Parts: sequence; structure tokens; C-alpha cells
Amino acid sequence: MRILRQLLTLMLVFVLAFPAFGRSEAIGQTVYSETASVREAPLVSGSTLLSGETVTVGDKGLARIALTGGSQVEVLGGSSVRFARNDSTVQLFLESGSTSFRSDPGSSMEALIADATIRSTSQRGSIGMVSMETPDSALVVATKGSLEIATAHDGRTVEVAEGSAARLSLIPDPDPQGPAAAGRTGRLSGISGRKLAIIALLIGGAAVTTGLILAHREVENPNAGLEISPFKLN
Repeated sequence: MRILRQLLTLMLVFVLAFPAFGRSEAIGQTVYSETASVREAPLVSGSTLLSGETVTVGDKGLARIALTGGSQVEVLGGSSVRFARNDSTVQLFLESGSTSFRSDPGSSMEALIADATIRSTSQRGSIGMVSMETPDSALVVATKGSLEIATAHDGRTVEVAEGSAARLSLIPDPDPQGPAAAGRTGRLSGISGRKLAIIALLIGGAAVTTGLILAHREVENPNAGLEISPFKLN
């Protein structure tokens, strides 16, 4: 009994001395997966996704992930998204392709492209879509509710109203050690600090943009209208 108490005490001291080992690195749980992978292995429905992991989806595949805190993310076909945790906020970085997300009220989630941070501004939650047009251009669509785009290099904040879209033009960062790099946190900083995002609103462009994104999504899923659907708020 004495030995057991000593072991428990030693474990407690270890956790207090190294808090990173006592903090959960879980991002969420996979609820649907088709031709998707993580760590060069198939992404299995029901598996837990950890901070720092990248989900890659084949051209005709789909991955749905229920994030801790209530938000939900879809990684669409031909896409790659890296996830990270920054304190209580779940961050997703679109490396290629397209992703959609549903942010529930009270949840903490944000998408990052270059030095731009995209998050919900609606108290009732929001649905958004982000798509890389080219390596130097991305589209942000507010399908339901409004989204906020904030850029670190100039401290600019732009609201994308429901039914509207914005284009992010990505340009090289002339000062990698400047505000753009300093404004990035977590495991995404190494990539995101190399380019700056210039925002241009496309008022009323959400319907066209969403159609272009969905034109590339050919996967058939009988559960598409259920709780994880990014196109319907409960």
C-alpha cells in the first residue's frame, strides 16, 4: 500500500512539473471517412484526431470530424487540412483543396490561411466554406451566419456577411519576423508566417462560390442530411 501511494505521488509530481503531458491533445472524433488518411494510414470512423495531425482526402472522398466544443468540419475531396489546439481553441489550416465548417454557439474554432484568421461572429453559430483557388488565392464563404477575417500584418478585420464571400490574395511576406509571424501561434506558425493575406469582399458571391466548390464533391453519402451536415444548423 505504501509503495502504491509513493507511485501515485510520483505521477502527480511528474504531471505538475510537465503540464503538457497532463493536457489533452485531442481535437475531436472522426464521424465519417471515405478515402481519407492520417499519418499515412486510413482514417477510421470513430477514431480520435490529435493536435498536429493532418487529414488528407482522396479526389472522391470525404472526412467529417466532430470537434471538441461542438464545432464540426468537413474535409472535401482532393483536400488536406492540418489541425492544432491553441489553449481551448481548435485551429485548422487548409493546405490544399476545400473545407467546410459549422461553428456552434459557444464553441471555439478558427481557420487559418497565411496570416489570416477566420472565425464566426454570429451568436447563433455559423457555417462557412474555405477553398484554395490557386496556391496564391483562397475563397472564404459565409453560407450561414457571418464570418470575421482578421489579418496579422495590418491588424485589419473584415466581416463577411451571410450570403457573401471574400477572396484572399496571398503575397510573400517581406519581413518573416514581423507582425505576420508574431501573430501566429501553435503548431501552424511555421507555414503560415511565409505569406500575407489581402482581403477583397465579393458581395453576394456566396451562391456562385459554393456551387463551384460543391461541383468537385461527387461522393454519395446517405447520412449527408444528418447532424454532421455543414449546410444545416440544428
